[in-house]
Amino acid sequence: MKKKPEVEKDNAERWTLTYLDMITLLFCFFVVLYAMGKVDVQKYEALAGSLNSVFQGAKADQGEGAGSGVGEGKVITEKNQTKPEVPMQSKAARSRVYDKAYDIIQSYKAQDKVKIRQEQRGVVVQVGADLFFAPGKADLPANAGSALMPIASIANSLSNDIQVEGHTDATTVDPGAGFATNWELSAQRAINVVQVLEELGVKPGRLSAAAFGDTRPLASNDTPEGRAYNRRIDVVFLFNPQDMKE
Repeated sequence: MKKKPEVEKDNAERWTLTYLDMITLLFCFFVVLYAMGKVDVQKYEALAGSLNSVFQGAKADQGEGAGSGVGEGKVITEKNQTKPEVPMQSKAARSRVYDKAYDIIQSYKAQDKVKIRQEQRGVVVQVGADLFFAPGKADLPANAGSALMPIASIANSLSNDIQVEGHTDATTVDPGAGFATNWELSAQRAINVVQVLEELGVKPGRLSAAAFGDTRPLASNDTPEGRAYNRRIDVVFLFNPQDMKE
């Protein structure tokens, strides 16, 4: 006689397996969310700083080898990251810039149109605009090269970046002069000085021009003397970042 096939019994508790799997997955999901919400901020910032250094071409772990970029990478952490050494004391570096500028700028003293001062950002050689420019004009005279030679000598004897800033008094510009505002006038004057300094051998990558119009007066615009003092070109020899540290 043939044996009757066994009838498969229906397991009423099979659904519990699917339920438990779903509960396990949900548990893992919430564990991951919790872990993401507890990121160690300090470690994250250290990693971000390390990546930033790598993308900027910084050498990792004190090494300066001329590598090709192929090989095993290494993340710089706070423990093995070293600060660059400052080549000289910052105060000495700033004094060197000021002394160099002061010594060379003496050739201007007879004209009483040039002053020198030290600010937090750098050494400022202040040149009266009347020395170079006619009222409301931005064209430099034919002898501008010789007049700017002392400033070029300072620039070529130092490695600091240089920002040439144009300033005017508060007098409204004459529309017939070719400039709609004091902003435009001060900008063109600064650009023209930058171009002459470049012709005198200052590397263009170190030069920049800025315009301030009449927004940064050094004296009152209510008197002719004050307005004359405010019309100026400031040549700023910017301190290097390491020189800014005390």
